[in-house]
Amino acid sequence: HDADLGGGSGAAPLAGMGGVAAALDRVHRPHHYAPDRAAAEPGLAARLRELCAGVTGPARGWVRLAVARVVDGVGRSGVVVGTSELDGYLRPGVALRDGELVAGNEEWPELSIAAFCAAHGLAGASVVGAYPLPEDVAGYLRAQGFDPSAAPGAWSDAVEDDGDAPDQ
Repeated sequence: HDADLGGGSGAAPLAGMGGVAAALDRVHRPHHYAPDRAAAEPGLAARLRELCAGVTGPARGWVRLAVARVVDGVGRSGVVVGTSELDGYLRPGVALRDGELVAGNEEWPELSIAAFCAAHGLAGASVVGAYPLPEDVAGYLRAQGFDPSAAPGAWSDAVEDDGDAPDQ
């Protein structure tokens, strides 16, 4: 999924998140807005399992995914899918829903999401990854306003084991 987030034609894919596209164009920084942690939905873990199910073959052994609820400067929420793949590359079979955004490039997809949010003026809320995070990574995410958690079964029940998936 290629999106030029610098404005122009790249703003169209962002329209699904309401005013996030406009907020990104203005580089609005939501320093005053505190996301409601109580509103973190259990649906993030279910969405993560759906995304993991789309990754097949040997890539299941190295691709990492995470899903986060994010909030723009005026309180509208959306979803960012994080991947460990370069430039937010999504494998064939992994599809974004309308309004979802993708972030990539970091070893931990949760960090890809945090970097994306920092670059585009979005505040983090809940983030769910497929693996437990090292404490230094989790601590960094908390300091950036995220509430990190893991859904360790996201890969194991995503698709039948084809022999290439890592043991969970």
